[in-house]
Amino acid sequence: MVQALRNAISHWAVPGLAIALACGVSFAPQHLEELLRYERGLILGGDYWRILSGHFVHANLNHLLVNCLALLLCWTLFTNRQPQHYVLIGLVTLSAMTGLSLLVFAHRLDEFQGLSGLIHALLAMGATMEISERSSRWRGLFLLVLLSVKVYSEWFGTTGAVVERWTGVPVIFETHFWGVASGIAVGITVAIGIRLGQLFTSGTGALRR
Repeated sequence: MVQALRNAISHWAVPGLAIALACGVSFAPQHLEELLRYERGLILGGDYWRILSGHFVHANLNHLLVNCLALLLCWTLFTNRQPQHYVLIGLVTLSAMTGLSLLVFAHRLDEFQGLSGLIHALLAMGATMEISERSSRWRGLFLLVLLSVKVYSEWFGTTGAVVERWTGVPVIFETHFWGVASGIAVGITVAIGIRLGQLFTSGTGALRR
């Protein structure tokens, strides 16, 4: 019973922290929210923390609730077998890569708010890592194709109307696209690192015999 509780707390610790940060920012004084929002001009002027903090700023309560629910649903799709500090590092890395990609490649995007880009990055990373494992390859491939079709549809403005009605905030295609691209890049890097680690371990084990 105690072990099961510990496992549950461990599994949900990182998304819980992300949601707590998002809620804290949403209910903080207005000047703090303005200090953390992703704004391209201010980042180029030296406010580099906005690359990370912009993901946790939301336009309104509905926007916050929809993104928090989406993050929880995302977390249920993948079995986490890594230590929590690795997962936390991965979350920070995805946040930074998505924000930097927007800064470098999405020149017309002056500002954005919300966790949706990070959620797309998490989904893409999880799907990519599942593709690297034989037992879950087809499931990961299906999820990645589904995610790619969604983002491709958003490019042409054929999806997102329902979400926009729920949140009252326009769907920003660029955050989703670069979130997926960042997630795939990190997923491939992690999968290669795990494979190299396994080869190194098996190699050193063989030498000791």
